[in-house]
Amino acid sequence: MPNVMNKTLHKYAVTLLELLIVLLAMSIIAGFGIPIYFNHAHRAYEKKALSALEMIHSAEMHYRTAYGQYWPLDTNGGLGYGVRDINRVLRINLIEQDAMDLVYNCTGCTPYGDCYRCTAQKSYPSFTLRVTKGAVGIGATNPCCSAGTCFIAPRCP
Repeated sequence: MPNVMNKTLHKYAVTLLELLIVLLAMSIIAGFGIPIYFNHAHRAYEKKALSALEMIHSAEMHYRTAYGQYWPLDTNGGLGYGVRDINRVLRINLIEQDAMDLVYNCTGCTPYGDCYRCTAQKSYPSFTLRVTKGAVGIGATNPCCSAGTCFIAPRCP
């Protein structure tokens, strides 16, 4: 007499071939998705840096209108001035330590206050953006990419 219990019991199993097919499909998706994600993240870092440099440029224009010169007048011994000084003097609000690890720095070009140079640097993915007293806007190369890989900002002349 056949066992009735065995007829109703269903056994399911995943074969090794099915497992390999799923892993292959996931690898292909990850192979396309991960580089695209990092590309978009790089663009977000660059957009944030460009926005901050445009804000610094605008603040420099207001500073020059009020005081007749750009800030800073010196290079601070070649070190430049960091985010705290930029925020304090230009009265803007750059985030000092953010998750994007952008480092801002401003230096003067001459002791007469007739020019300035501010940069935003990111270590990974590596790029350096720069803004000066030149025109900012469509068709202008200010701010510009002075080093590294930039997708949005034009290369500095």
